[in-house]
Amino acid sequence: MTDDPPDLFEWSGAGDAKRDGMERVAEHADSAWKLAMETAVIATARQMSRFTADDCFVTLYRQNPTPPETHDRRALGPIMLAAAKAGICRKDDATPWIPTRRRSRHAAPLQVWRSLIYHP
Repeated sequence: MTDDPPDLFEWSGAGDAKRDGMERVAEHADSAWKLAMETAVIATARQMSRFTADDCFVTLYRQNPTPPETHDRRALGPIMLAAAKAGICRKDDATPWIPTRRRSRHAAPLQVWRSLIYHP
């Protein structure tokens, strides 16, 4: 009897795994860092009509050159989703992804967000 090899491209359950991972990283993120990032996201959305996580980090460091840190910066993902649910921003349909500017991320794709609170 031969077993079929696992399907490496099986997407069944991928959404659940992503959601679980985001919940886990948010739960373990430093609370001072989360508050600082929430503030940075709102400030970025007020200053820019379209932005990425990179822009939020720039804002964070402009607000405080030595901000709180957390063990996993992917915790920004749940913060961005919460901002979208709160009506601060939404995913940009025109240009959904651009490469990150952070060298450490090796040009990984970043979600582009459209501000819903930007007023020039």
